[in-house]
Amino acid sequence: MKRATPAIPVQLLLCIGIALLLSISISMLPLPAQAAEPTTAVRVVKYASDETTVLNEMTVTYGWMETNLPVYGDGATRYFHQGPIFDSPPGPWDENETANLKDKGAVKGTDVRDLCDLVGGMSSGDEIKIRASDGFSKRFGYENVYDPPSGQGPIVLCWYKDGTYVPDYDDGMQIIFFADDHIFGNRDMHECMASKYRYNYSSDYPSANGLSVRYVSDIVVYSTMEPPELHTMEVSPASATLDIGGEQQFAGTTYDQHGNEITGIALTWTSSSETVGTVDETGFFTAISAGGTVVTAEGGGVTGTAGVTVESLAATPTPTPTPTPVLTTITVSPVRATLNVGETQQFTAAAYDPDNRDMSGVDFAWTSGNETVGTVNRAGVFAAISAGEAVVRARAGGVTGVADVIVTGLEPAPTETPTAVLSTPTPAPAPAETSPAYETPTSVAPPPSVTPPALKATPESTGFGSPGSGGVLAILGMLVVAYVVRRRGA
Repeated sequence: MKRATPAIPVQLLLCIGIALLLSISISMLPLPAQAAEPTTAVRVVKYASDETTVLNEMTVTYGWMETNLPVYGDGATRYFHQGPIFDSPPGPWDENETANLKDKGAVKGTDVRDLCDLVGGMSSGDEIKIRASDGFSKRFGYENVYDPPSGQGPIVLCWYKDGTYVPDYDDGMQIIFFADDHIFGNRDMHECMASKYRYNYSSDYPSANGLSVRYVSDIVVYSTMEPPELHTMEVSPASATLDIGGEQQFAGTTYDQHGNEITGIALTWTSSSETVGTVDETGFFTAISAGGTVVTAEGGGVTGTAGVTVESLAATPTPTPTPTPVLTTITVSPVRATLNVGETQQFTAAAYDPDNRDMSGVDFAWTSGNETVGTVNRAGVFAAISAGEAVVRARAGGVTGVADVIVTGLEPAPTETPTAVLSTPTPAPAPAETSPAYETPTSVAPPPSVTPPALKATPESTGFGSPGSGGVLAILGMLVVAYVVRRRGA
């Protein structure tokens, strides 16, 4: 017997169908957008009127801005923007700026105008777009950037808030309007900006705070300038003068119709006379022979030129040899000397060229014409030997100079030796002796005989020929001594 298939309840089938529909619907929901991160650098770019051709661009960090551009804000003054106002009064435009003020903090930053100037600036009719890293952006006119009313103030890209820099500044980098009263209200936005640049919350409620773009990553200048076209080229240096074998590097610079440099143009280099010199694909010229040629650079339909002159190598001049001085005259000084036998004389010699200029470094040979009268040594010192005459000669290079010497027979006076004069000593008188009356000596030894020193009399001695007072005293002294001896012996 066949087994019956169990019936599936209709309610279960309905629940399964609803669950499948819900899962499909959930899978089709968009994923939540990731939160944007604070930025630390901004790209500034300028486009031509086609909004495609890049005229100039530059990327700078907040640190570079702080170091190289003027800083706005002191980090202490607080700024406020007004948000949407739903109540009336005060109404959406709130002329008194009292409702829904958003504190933007005590900030510092860089004027957007200074950033635009990095890429060539703006002109009347140009616009800028300030774009955030999450895709949000706002546009502003030339006047809002370069000539802002006081109620708006400069548009400042802030990278510092309440003591912290980006990336710790959570909303940075952020656009803040530095109004003169530090409050950029909805009425200020109405008065200072064209309607296309304002911001409305939910399309109905104006909000100045809605212009405060956060996480700024790009500042784009949309100019009215036509896309650049290659217009002129300059070759530098414009001319060159080289010797044969010389080399010169040339460079070509291209410009558009506005006088702005255009880069990336491929150039072709040629020389009008390759017998004079050649140029390679980089503009490097080599001189080959004397003559002239024109170096031409061509690119994008425009050309630039430079003239080259190649000169023959100048002959190296033969140096004129320095003439060797010729010895023509020798003088000896003194030219005449008179000496006694045994004396000496120093002679010197001087050498001269034909122009009577003194010549140094000349060695002289000295000779005496009569060596029995005197001799001369190598230093020119003459020694007199005997009476007579002699000629002293100084010779060098075949030239001779002379001096005359006369020697007399007188010998040099001997040096006198002084004669010592001996004085005659005077003996001291004997002391007088007194013998006591009661004492009789048993024996008295005779005194030793005194022999006076012999005196040598000279003609120069004092008293020679007649006794003087010294002699008389000596004789009297001897008599007294003899008398005393005699008395003691009695």
